[in-house]
Amino acid sequence: MTDMENQAEQQTQKYTEETSGENFMGGTEAQMQHRFKIRTENIESAQALRLPKFCIKADFGLFDDGAFNYLEPENLLEGFRLTGQDANVNFKLASGEMYSVDIAQSGEAVPQYRMVTDRDKKKLREYLDSLPQERQIATCIDAICAVINRKNAYRSTDIRDYVKRVIDGLHSDDLLAMLTAKETYAKKIQEKIDKLAAVYKQKRFMQLLDEGEIECCERYEVPDFITPLDFTDALPKSLYEAEKNDMNEYEHKVLDVIIGQSNIVWWHRIIERQGFCINGFINHYPDFLVLTKNGKVLLIEAKGDHLANDDSENKLILGRKWQEAAGRDYRYMMVFEKKEFQHDGAYTLDEFAEVIKKL
Repeated sequence: MTDMENQAEQQTQKYTEETSGENFMGGTEAQMQHRFKIRTENIESAQALRLPKFCIKADFGLFDDGAFNYLEPENLLEGFRLTGQDANVNFKLASGEMYSVDIAQSGEAVPQYRMVTDRDKKKLREYLDSLPQERQIATCIDAICAVINRKNAYRSTDIRDYVKRVIDGLHSDDLLAMLTAKETYAKKIQEKIDKLAAVYKQKRFMQLLDEGEIECCERYEVPDFITPLDFTDALPKSLYEAEKNDMNEYEHKVLDVIIGQSNIVWWHRIIERQGFCINGFINHYPDFLVLTKNGKVLLIEAKGDHLANDDSENKLILGRKWQEAAGRDYRYMMVFEKKEFQHDGAYTLDEFAEVIKKL
């Protein structure tokens, strides 16, 4: 091997070592121009940290050694079937506009939408009216399933049977409306299916947690550096030399409370879909990771008062389950500005200020 080949191999190995594993949080080429390390004074505490994540027992059959892998929400769909599920779908807000959809035959299958004319609608009505009721329903089922099955998340036979139950009993005018806005109606049915699946995943998560099939494992290591495209280095006590700068006005208020406490060692703005998440029946990325001088690790979600909804409730339920499973040194808190959200772990901003100073 020549000296040039040796040098190239060494450079390749060095790059691989620097960009592999959980200690690297990569990004686009533009993002890589801004790489921020952990501040020197925070290195020891950050490197000693192993954040708990939910893990599910791996199934190796006869060779099962009790190993656990990170849980993904999709793992919880095992056994989920649409048979017997509620097929009552509210179409009241569905649009009556008609679009044709052309899918590219090569490259990425990106739907191309175009408005269909009144003449096309008339032809469709005439065609539908010429069919017996049973065939009208089958035509509608075919059209809706063709849209839903693009996701390939569930068995096509299950989807077809479910759509048939949704559509059965509709009159010709209803079927025509569905055909002339099949993308919109299919979306409504898909949303219903996703909600049913979400309920199933949450219930199964709780069950497997009780059975010991899911455990909290201290595995996640804080990355040695981050590469946010937008960043700020103007805020004190940050974990990194700079942090992602995507906070809204209220999130800044919550952060001001955090920074203002004398017991805070450092804070970090968690990067959505890249940083640490609480993995369970959903993947939840809290807004802030905080370490206190007493060794308490805090995950904090800032919520505007207008976001006191089901999504926030699910995140709070998962966060508190994580706190319970992770142990006494971990906390999850959801902070509203003034809204009294009647759930454990939810605080107003003033309440939060009182709690965090004691941790």
